[in-house]
Amino acid sequence: MAKLQYLALACLLAAVLPGAASAQTCGLREFASIDLLPNSEVPVVEMQIGGRTLHMMIDTGGVYSSLNADVVDALKVSQHDIKNGMEVYGAGGEQYKTYVEAPDFKLGAIALDKYPMMVAHHALTGNGIDGTLAPDFLSRFEIDFDFAAHKLNFFAPDHCPGKVVYWSDAYVEIPFKVDNITHVTVPMALDGHETSATIDTGASITTLSEAMTRSVFGLSDTSPGMEAIPSAKPDDLFQYRYRFKTLSLNGLAVNNPLIYILPDAAGRTFRRNHDAKMDIDAIYGLHLSGPQLVLGSDVLSKLHLFISYKEKVVYLTAAGAHR
Repeated sequence: MAKLQYLALACLLAAVLPGAASAQTCGLREFASIDLLPNSEVPVVEMQIGGRTLHMMIDTGGVYSSLNADVVDALKVSQHDIKNGMEVYGAGGEQYKTYVEAPDFKLGAIALDKYPMMVAHHALTGNGIDGTLAPDFLSRFEIDFDFAAHKLNFFAPDHCPGKVVYWSDAYVEIPFKVDNITHVTVPMALDGHETSATIDTGASITTLSEAMTRSVFGLSDTSPGMEAIPSAKPDDLFQYRYRFKTLSLNGLAVNNPLIYILPDAAGRTFRRNHDAKMDIDAIYGLHLSGPQLVLGSDVLSKLHLFISYKEKVVYLTAAGAHR
């Protein structure tokens, strides 16, 4: 399903991006400019699927775009089992098992007859959000998050390298790595510790894995400064948070970030599904990969963020910076 999805998307986007294969031009070519909806902790846009207006979260830390099960039911489209041995897990431990061909997919000027999307049976997005747009879709464009202006801009990838920062003369550029599920991972420092982080606009908060909290920073639930979240319920994913001193991205600093400690819920679900001895063998067994440090929208919204999937470079300024 994954290979077919990418092949189909490449063909479909060729139809809606005229000239993408022509000679390279240095200037940016804007393909769509979408309003970010107000009063949301994460970037949310309005789009149409099957003639219905939906609110979709922009999730750079996701894998495949998704629709909530109630939306799928309302659209009256058939669900298909995910096969070929592919397994997709969310941070809360949920496993996605089905997908649909979403009909009449329209996001601004981007229009596709149908588009494959995972079905979220747990309605994980919540808060009036109907689904997610993830890197399977986003990575076909250059994505510009102008949080100060409440705009999400889609550009064609046919520009000259480095010719993308249209809003400011001073900026930071950070080469990034992408894994096999197109997560954007950047080098950074947290309280002087050099590490890497995944850029995840779909996360409202910035998180650090409990394993890295212990091994790198020497912090536990009882460490000075570790705060139990007052409103947390026993079954909530997050129970603790810690205020670090400085988070630095190639010299662009965010001071006193409040970071939530993420338990390994996805790993526990994966291990329950693969508890055979061969599955859990340290060398030859199956393993679930996931980010250790996630930069969420609480940090990212303080920035103007241009993700060039073509160049594998993130361009950054403070939000509201201008010439």
